[in-house]
Amino acid sequence: MSLICKSEEILEIAGQETALYTLDSSQIIFKIDHEKIVFDVNTISNLRCLKKRDFSANIALLFCIIAAYCFVKDYFTISVPNNLLLVLTTIVSAVVLISIKRYTYVLYVNTNDLHYRKLKIHKKDIYYALHLVGLFKSGYLQKI
Repeated sequence: MSLICKSEEILEIAGQETALYTLDSSQIIFKIDHEKIVFDVNTISNLRCLKKRDFSANIALLFCIIAAYCFVKDYFTISVPNNLLLVLTTIVSAVVLISIKRYTYVLYVNTNDLHYRKLKIHKKDIYYALHLVGLFKSGYLQKI
C-alpha cells in the first residue's frame, strides 16, 4: 500500500478488520486475549510497537547449570582431566543458554491526557501492529 492516500482508500481503511484490531468510524477496537479494548482515534497521541527480550528463562537455567556444577564438583572426587571436562561442559552449556532468545512484543498506545496503555501482543499479530503504527505515523487514522 502506498503512503499517498486517496479518498477511496480512506473508506477502505475505515472498515478494516484484522486479527488484532478493528478500525471503526472513529474508534480502534483491539481484540487481545478475548478482551476488547476501545480507543477513540482522536485521543491517541502516539502508537509504538516494541520488542523486548525476556531473560527470565535464561537466568533460571544458568543458575541451575551453576548449581549442578557445584554439586558435581563438591560431592565427587574428580581427577584433573575430568575436572577440566566438567568446567568446559559447564561453560559451553552456559553460553548456549545465554544465546537462547525469547521476546515479548508490546504495543504502547499513548493518549492525549498523558496516559498510556501497554498491550501485550502475540508474535503472530506483529504484522498487524506494525501496519497500524504505520497508518498512525502516516496520518491515515486522523483522516478517518
